[in-house]
Amino acid sequence: MTWQRLKKFVLILMAVLFLGFILSIGLFIRLQSVAAVKQIVSTLSNDQYAFDATSIRVDPIHLLVKVKGLRVGPTHPGDKNNEFELRADAITLKISEVFRLIFQKQLRVDECTLVNPALTMKVYEKDSTRRQKEVVPLHHQVAKMQEIFFKVLQSLQVQKFQLINGAVAFYPDFNANRSRYFLNHINLSIKDLHLVKRIEEWDNKNRVAIRFELLHPTINYPDSTIVVQLESMLWDSRERKFDMNGLGFHKQLLEKGDSSGFRLEGIELDSLNWNRLLMEGKVELGALKASRGYFSSNDFNLKRNRDSSVDKPKSNLLEVIGPILIRNLTISEIDFTGNTHTRRGKESLSINGEHFFVKNLVIDKNLPHKVELDELQLKVKAFLESDSNRTFQSGFNELSISKNNLVLKDYFLHSLRPSSFGENKIDVRELSLVGLSINDLINGKLKARALVLTDPVIRVVLAKGKAKKSDFNWQQIRRQLSKKMEIGILRINNAKAYVNQAGRKTPYVSTDSFYAVISSSSLLRSRSLEELFGGENSISMPRLAIRHPNLWVDCRNATYINQDFTADAAVGGTTDGNMRFKLRNVRANDINTAGIIEGSDSTLLRVLEIGSGDFYLRLKDNPNKKNGEPSRDSRFVRTIHSGKVQLHIEGRGMDIRSIADTLVLEKLHRINGQWTWDSLLLAGRNLRFTKPRLRGTAGQFLLSNFRESQIRNAQWELDTDQLTANLQLPDVQFRTGINNTQQILEAFREVNLKHPGINLLLKNSGGGHSAAKNNKPIELPVFRLTDPVITIRKEDSSGITKLAALEDGQITINTISLQGKRISTKGLSLDLRKIATHRDKFDLQIPELELVTGPIAIDAREPIHTVLEKLRVTGGRFNMQNENKKIALNQLNIRLEKSFRINTSPDSLKKLLSSLPHLHLTAAELLYEKADRTLDMHGLKVESTDKEIAFDSLSWTSNLSRDSFFKAAGVQKDFIQMRTGAGKLSGYEMIRLDNDTAWKISRLELDRLNLLVERDKRFPTDSVRFRPLLSGSLLHIPLPVAVNRIDLTHGNIRYNEISEKNGREGHIFFSDLQGSVRQVRNYGIQPEDSLRINVRSKLMGRGDLRVSFAESYTDSLRGFYLFATMGRMNFDALSPLLLPMFNLRINRGFVDTLTLRVKANDYIAFGNMQMQYQHLNFSLLREDGKKRGFLSRVANTFVRTNNQKTGRIFRERLRNKSTFNYWGKIALSGLLTNMGVQRNKKMDKKYRREMSNLHLPETLLQE
Repeated sequence: MTWQRLKKFVLILMAVLFLGFILSIGLFIRLQSVAAVKQIVSTLSNDQYAFDATSIRVDPIHLLVKVKGLRVGPTHPGDKNNEFELRADAITLKISEVFRLIFQKQLRVDECTLVNPALTMKVYEKDSTRRQKEVVPLHHQVAKMQEIFFKVLQSLQVQKFQLINGAVAFYPDFNANRSRYFLNHINLSIKDLHLVKRIEEWDNKNRVAIRFELLHPTINYPDSTIVVQLESMLWDSRERKFDMNGLGFHKQLLEKGDSSGFRLEGIELDSLNWNRLLMEGKVELGALKASRGYFSSNDFNLKRNRDSSVDKPKSNLLEVIGPILIRNLTISEIDFTGNTHTRRGKESLSINGEHFFVKNLVIDKNLPHKVELDELQLKVKAFLESDSNRTFQSGFNELSISKNNLVLKDYFLHSLRPSSFGENKIDVRELSLVGLSINDLINGKLKARALVLTDPVIRVVLAKGKAKKSDFNWQQIRRQLSKKMEIGILRINNAKAYVNQAGRKTPYVSTDSFYAVISSSSLLRSRSLEELFGGENSISMPRLAIRHPNLWVDCRNATYINQDFTADAAVGGTTDGNMRFKLRNVRANDINTAGIIEGSDSTLLRVLEIGSGDFYLRLKDNPNKKNGEPSRDSRFVRTIHSGKVQLHIEGRGMDIRSIADTLVLEKLHRINGQWTWDSLLLAGRNLRFTKPRLRGTAGQFLLSNFRESQIRNAQWELDTDQLTANLQLPDVQFRTGINNTQQILEAFREVNLKHPGINLLLKNSGGGHSAAKNNKPIELPVFRLTDPVITIRKEDSSGITKLAALEDGQITINTISLQGKRISTKGLSLDLRKIATHRDKFDLQIPELELVTGPIAIDAREPIHTVLEKLRVTGGRFNMQNENKKIALNQLNIRLEKSFRINTSPDSLKKLLSSLPHLHLTAAELLYEKADRTLDMHGLKVESTDKEIAFDSLSWTSNLSRDSFFKAAGVQKDFIQMRTGAGKLSGYEMIRLDNDTAWKISRLELDRLNLLVERDKRFPTDSVRFRPLLSGSLLHIPLPVAVNRIDLTHGNIRYNEISEKNGREGHIFFSDLQGSVRQVRNYGIQPEDSLRINVRSKLMGRGDLRVSFAESYTDSLRGFYLFATMGRMNFDALSPLLLPMFNLRINRGFVDTLTLRVKANDYIAFGNMQMQYQHLNFSLLREDGKKRGFLSRVANTFVRTNNQKTGRIFRERLRNKSTFNYWGKIALSGLLTNMGVQRNKKMDKKYRREMSNLHLPETLLQE
């Protein structure tokens, strides 16, 4: 290959490589640009938005990018309701230094142009609960974009940026397409933009040039009634130029044709702090000036127009951009027009001002009123204002505002014609507002430290007749004033005031030449006229005349300071003449000026202090009589304090005269002619009280219904149909709740009498006429007597009987009611040392007694019943006796642990025993005696806390001798005598049943039980009366009882029987009895319950005998099981029983062992007895005691001398005999079979025959 050809090939190859390199660079630049844009869009939207264009052209040589039909929008349109969309007809982007973009991510743009861009934003995504998302402030959005920008690019330099005819649309509500913020005709030019540093690092070296221009833009606001207008705006940062013309902001009511808002002309701005705007979201402006400002305000007190409430924005600009600060705002001239629309018509106000200046104006959503400023200056010429109905007119000649002071010259407020509020006039030479709050004034509220009226003349003429409550709605007036006005103090200098009513000749209140200081803050905050005049006020009046419809007062040298009124003298009274007074050195606190102005008769003053004077009060005879008028409550004064006053009260059958040294009366008012009060304190002397059936005199006295009252050296007489009382009372202390002039006696609550002498006579009113006449009860207060001397007597058909006499101790009787023959009290408390009373049926002596009861009533026709709350008796003696019984208690000591109910009905003792109260009781002796038997208990102790009842000894004996008892019975009957030593009942519990009270006892311990049972066989057998077995006998006890266990120690049981043949007595006894009885009960019986007895004793004092017994409660046949064992015993131990009863004498012999097992029921007994004995020999005797030799030898022949066999037991029960007789017959049957007298086979045969007769199975009683 030649050199030329080689050279040509190399050149062609280099050209191809260069062309391929250039094309690769162009393609790479295009791909990198698209990727960068897509990455920015995707990053900003979290892959929710995408980038698209009609065409993208890249000039790789000049590094020029041209995009047409640009669109940046959501990836899935309509998927969510928060989206934005950017469109532009064309975008031109010229890039330099492409390698910096590729390798260092530094983008340098020589030129960027956007033609007709349009940005549409729809925000405020709502969830299923319809809650709005929180708005993101502008500086937070800028910070986020800045963070994303510096992640994509390290820096951005733009030599020239131009936006032509741009538009922005912002939709606060995604679903409301007509509700939007809209701005168009936006032109923006930026030169020398260098985004190398973050915004917070910007300094003065960043000299970017910005030109922003709006030309006749269309501005939309979401509220259809909001109209924003702007002719032009130009802002050039490099030339430091800001011009704005024709800015207007109005809220228009379309139906009325009126608008509220403002319009500014010739606006100039000197500076704007960009760093604060972008980094903190704060708009900070320097000096803002306007040549002229037009302001309008319209207030519609009608139903709101529908157009004003539709398409309201859900947020405002202050939520996106932070606080707005304008250092100085100046408007050369202002025009203000104000209209108020009411149902009565249109009211207008027009003000022309000049030199409007505001310093440091702040607009911030976090401020209470959104707007705040430091200083406002304004000068206004005179104006005149009137309402739509021409009912009032107000005006002034000149107004000036400088710093914080506002001054009006020659201010007036006149009623043009009479109205429901009267015809009133106020003329003021000069009105000054001191310490005016400019900030509150800008926000529509007048707030100042003081309002000063100089030389005012006030004439108030109230409407004729008492105005209806709705005619003077102070609440509505207060609310309207408090919204727009807050003034600290109202100061009045050299004023004249007259308050009158149309048609009246004499004013309600009249005074002249007075000075006043009034708390205006309380005036505006008050919710009523009472609070209106309740502030810090000060008025001085040399003469004051008050003419109230129900009260008239003339005062001399009066002052009114902070609702306190003083006067050297006051003369007055009520118009009806029922009250008159002539007072000196009067002071009234908290005057109800509102009540005086309104003509009210409710609490005209709070405290009335009187130095001295005279007071007269006449009570109405029929305070409750209705005259057809509604009930009226007249509250004149809350508190009255007085010095020495001559007091006279009369009326309603009562006359009281006294000298009151001190009088304190709280909340005095009158209802239907009856005077009432809340608190009373009256101290005086020389009291004379007269009322039918009650008369009294006293030396010194102190009467109060809030502290203890006292009367000394009093004498009282009370005479009623039920009671006559004569009282000598040297010292009486009492409490009373007297609060009216009608129920004086009934108001006494407690009376303490020290060393009283009292004679009471309870009368027998007799006849129905008297009872009908006094059907209404007489209520007496609580009486407490200390060391009294009391004699109580009772009058009845037989004469006067002395009931009781007391000379020592303390008695408290709660409220007493007397009605007919009935005397009742709510409670009784006694603490006495010596009590003695003697009645027909009882005798009571108590050395010491403390007693507290609940309500108690005494009526001859009914028993006394009450609740004992507290009881303590020491050393008492009680005897009660009637034809049937006698009860006696000696050395009785009682301490009640818990209250219980008691009554004096005939069966009260039974109820008392069945419901033993919670008390601690000891008694040396308790005696309960009936006609036939006596219960005598010594050393009784009752401990309710430990649930124990103990005694030292107990006897239950017959009041008849044994022979008399047998004769009186006429048939064979057991004569029982019982005595015990110490006993204790523990773990007792009273259980309420449906109609009774049961005793549940855990354990009963009896020591040295001595039970003697005797029977005379010479009398005929009781063949009629049925005698149940043990469990059946328990069911016949009238008192429901359940004893888990009865323990017996050292007991003795003896049975005596008188022979029917010879009249001699035989006996058997069991000594040293030890054992227990379980499940003793007669109520609440369960199927498994059984009466069980386990005892051991010495038979006849020699044989060790053990007995076990069990009987079912629920078995219809009353089946039981009996088991007994006995050790060695000589036969002659039975001689005391066998010799007198059977004329049988044991000569020798002894028992080794004895075992008895028996099953039995209410009809028959069947079982076995094994008695092993030896050397038995006995003799049969004649009646004279001589031996029957032949019969004795024959008997000893047939009877076994020695025995090792088991004998059968069979015995039919005689159901008119006792259980113990049944047991004896069972033992005798076993004894005869063991001795050979009876044969076992014969016993078996009798058993089978009897079981067949009873239709019972043979196996029932067999083992």
